Amino acid sequence: MSATTLFCTAVLHGLTERPGGDGKPVNAFALLIDLPTVHIDLRQDCELTIALYDAIDNQFISENYTLYWLHENRVLKGRQWRALFIDLGPKTPPHKVYLAIRVVRLGPMESASTLKKAPVAQETSSSQNCRQPYAYALCDVSDAFQPATLASATEEKQHCALLNRIVDDNFEVTLSKAVSGRLNTAKQADGVGEGGAAFAKDQLLLTTQVLLGSVEQIKKAQPHVFALHPPTLVRPMGFPDVIATDDVRNDLYVTLCHADLGHVTKSSDKNIEARLSLVDNNGKLVDDSIVIVGADGVTNMATYSSMVFYHDDKPKWFETVKICIPEDTSKDVHIRIAFRHRRSGDKNKAEKGPFAVAFLKLLEGTKLLEDGQHELLVYKIEANKFDEKDISYTYLPSSKGDLKQSQTLSKPQTSGFIYSDKSSFTVKTLTCSTSLTHNGQCSFFIYI
Repeated sequence: MSATTLFCTAVLHGLTERPGGDGKPVNAFALLIDLPTVHIDLRQDCELTIALYDAIDNQFISENYTLYWLHENRVLKGRQWRALFIDLGPKTPPHKVYLAIRVVRLGPMESASTLKKAPVAQETSSSQNCRQPYAYALCDVSDAFQPATLASATEEKQHCALLNRIVDDNFEVTLSKAVSGRLNTAKQADGVGEGGAAFAKDQLLLTTQVLLGSVEQIKKAQPHVFALHPPTLVRPMGFPDVIATDDVRNDLYVTLCHADLGHVTKSSDKNIEARLSLVDNNGKLVDDSIVIVGADGVTNMATYSSMVFYHDDKPKWFETVKICIPEDTSKDVHIRIAFRHRRSGDKNKAEKGPFAVAFLKLLEGTKLLEDGQHELLVYKIEANKFDEKDISYTYLPSSKGDLKQSQTLSKPQTSGFIYSDKSSFTVKTLTCSTSLTHNGQCSFFIYI
């Protein structure tokens, strides 16, 4: 199997023998993490997303686990903060695997003056708040994936990960440089190069433990792990070599990569937020289609709001959104990304509508959306005239590939949507479905 696969080989019936020559294969294993202590020197609430990151392939191999830190009590929200990353398999050297942690501030949009100061808590409604980048941390868990470690279950291992600044608001590049040692900075507690000066007091104390077997095997062998407050199950982004008969998935992962929207917005309007929704053929948002895997289990919502980068019309989000594909595959649904401005100081003003949209069809006839990178077309709209139920844009080309196939000489547009040929927007998609393979696409081995 190619090294670019999102998931490792030998997961359910393993190819690595245990030391000692007993010939028993290493089967699936899970990584249990717990965050007993989080220190963040900030007077705003924060969101923490944690995922497994493969430093060799430069990609995430698990979905996100999301936690919320409350500044008032200076604790994590929820009853427990344990996560079990399941269906993992061994990775041989030189593979390096990290827990990549991104911290996002939750609050009103900052202005140029407030950015120079420490953000403070303000009385705002949730609709006025937005997600703004703050810091990241890396925790090396490569040992957990080595054959020697997988010879038997291990004891808990403690880690201390310092929070660091993200370089040029580019999380993807920061991760790549940090794990390769190309950042000329000090070392973190776990030996990972920082992405800028570390914050004086900001750090995460966490524990990890390898648990051998599938989820069902772990429940039988170590029932205490699931007693009282069971850990949240975090799934891989992709399938193992062999899919268990009871493993039912219908997930679509959409990664918001980057955009250039300077040609559809005013020079002063650069605080851009992308809102992603699943929309049906009547223009109605599909309820509970967005999935957030967190401390209290799974939370569903209709719309996902991206981070907002201050005064930047070329945002580099690198955010992955989990979407639950409707069971009714005949349902004509598409993904809509609406771009909006977030202004500082607009506490009492009504929010304006989006200034542009892009979209991606989930099905083309009977064929499921192909995995990989998609360069989507951006359609300019009048912000105050946008109708949520107007989906006339779906009759226009969705991507540059669609536009090329249409061989049209005129600029695609409708009465309310005009193609902005100088703008760009890139996403990546990955489908993990055990029920949509009949639509012409086999999802047992998935690549980007």
